[in-house]
Amino acid sequence: MEKIKIIYYPGTWDIPHIGHINALNYVINYPLEFKHKLIIGIESDKLCIQNKRNPIYNEQERKKFIKKYSDFFPLVYYNYNYRFHYAYDIFACGLGFGERQDQKEHIKWCNENGIQILHVPRTQGISTSKIIERIQKWEKLD
Repeated sequence: MEKIKIIYYPGTWDIPHIGHINALNYVINYPLEFKHKLIIGIESDKLCIQNKRNPIYNEQERKKFIKKYSDFFPLVYYNYNYRFHYAYDIFACGLGFGERQDQKEHIKWCNENGIQILHVPRTQGISTSKIIERIQKWEKLD
């Protein structure tokens, strides 16, 4: 019997935007020559605050966005790092993943444990940080 490979794709998913949808579509439609199952990770509020900033949407709200988009994929929260109670064969991450120390350590862990890394391209010109900057620059109209 053929083993089903697990793809794990964690993210903050805050503020949900077209780049997230494109990234999820990329992973969902990535041509693989074996049976696979996707598990989507949602960064906990606690970890988001520790690593980036206070989330705009809390983890339950972000889960609703992802759930609406991908009803048939399991969703898991992660609090400390990218390893969780499921074993996975492929770790999907953005091209910028690996800039922080915890990310570097995880890539090393994946390599040491035979976990393939699937790099997901970014949508040109869109990011949560850029959306926040645009909102902050808006001036109130009279």
